[in-house]
Amino acid sequence: MDLTHTAEPSPAASREDAAARASHRALPGAVLGLSLLITVLVVAFAWPASRTAPRDLPLALVAPAAVASHVEHQLAQGHPGAFQVTRFDSTAEAVQAIRSREVYGALVLAPRPEVLTASAASPVVAQLLGQAATQMAGPSAAGGAVPVRDVVPLPEGDPHGAALAAGALPIVVGSILTAVVLALRFPGRGRRLGAAVAVAVLGGFGATALLQLWLGALGGALAANWAIVSLGILAIACCPLGLYQLVGRAGLALGAALIVLLSVPLSGLTGAPELLPSGWSALGQLMPVGAVGTAIRSTAFFDGHAVIGPLVVVLCWIVAGAACIAVRRRTEPAALRAIAGEG
Repeated sequence: MDLTHTAEPSPAASREDAAARASHRALPGAVLGLSLLITVLVVAFAWPASRTAPRDLPLALVAPAAVASHVEHQLAQGHPGAFQVTRFDSTAEAVQAIRSREVYGALVLAPRPEVLTASAASPVVAQLLGQAATQMAGPSAAGGAVPVRDVVPLPEGDPHGAALAAGALPIVVGSILTAVVLALRFPGRGRRLGAAVAVAVLGGFGATALLQLWLGALGGALAANWAIVSLGILAIACCPLGLYQLVGRAGLALGAALIVLLSVPLSGLTGAPELLPSGWSALGQLMPVGAVGTAIRSTAFFDGHAVIGPLVVVLCWIVAGAACIAVRRRTEPAALRAIAGEG
């Protein structure tokens, strides 16, 4: 008689085996998905950078009419579509146009040759205009060097604008993490939105104080810069938070992807929107990171000139996100609503 006995696997062991088999089946898909994610990230960041070139870059020109026509023709021939030239009657008018953010710089040929730039608007554009415009103005200066004057320079603490550009990514990442933590850990629509506002105000002050008071990367009024940074944090956080309220965890991923894959690389923070491929530059300015970047430059270096447009964009993102957060999903468990204190 066979006395051997085979022990039946325990329920816990069976569950572990089933989980192991499921993970083995899911592993190839995860590998392919993560590999695709890396590829998409490289495309999102490398493609705009590889296509950087001036496109309809606003440029002022001060010169006699006959000379101005000749210079405009040379610019159009040598750099097709690169510059959008506006004529001004005097150097003072061109300087005012730069300070009001109507143009990035100016080529002055009369009464004396001079190149005007604004590194605070974009160090990359300032360098580009200095090179291109000097070449154009050289013959008018009788072969001599054409002086370059930085009308709105960057602060001494950040003469190349590196700290301002580098500080943007931590703010973006922190804003997205804020949305993720609030969505997954804290129930209640009103509670999440209120917490996001609190994080934006406190985090915005910390980031602004570090950039302006410690690193010296920002000028202007601290309160104005603080307001812009705080609104930016809230706008970025409201995007994934609102989408989470509408479609669940997939909304968090979608919101984060919109910010990381579109808003950041198309923001023009490291250069200027006019250096990005046509069409994409406009899209970047309609998204929160690009709008905040333009707005903070306006308040920090240009006395608030041209801040209304990007500020409206930021506020629209906040309002849209808050409206989505206010929506009650029918699939949300009643117990979770009860915990949150919602009827």
